[in-house]
Amino acid sequence: MSARKKSDQQPSQKTTHLRLDRTEIDTLRSLPSAHRNKSGFANFIFQLGERVDPNTGSIRLKRDEVRRIQRYIKRYETGGYQLMLKKAFKRPLNLR
Repeated sequence: MSARKKSDQQPSQKTTHLRLDRTEIDTLRSLPSAHRNKSGFANFIFQLGERVDPNTGSIRLKRDEVRRIQRYIKRYETGGYQLMLKKAFKRPLNLR
């Protein structure tokens, strides 16, 4: 077995685990699949909707995903996709 160099190993990202309520789940999963490839942002929301457990509302987000959501909510407040994220993640996103 060869030892991997420290620089070859990806640093593990901190994650946060959220439990969304029914309204937040429905909002996140409401993006029609036709919007999936409209933009990187729409695709990001679509992927989040695919990852959330529709029964429990459980979703695990990496640090860069949390920051991306926070950035979109703060910087682009007036767009439809941004309002969708704001509704789905209305509670603070804190990393553990």
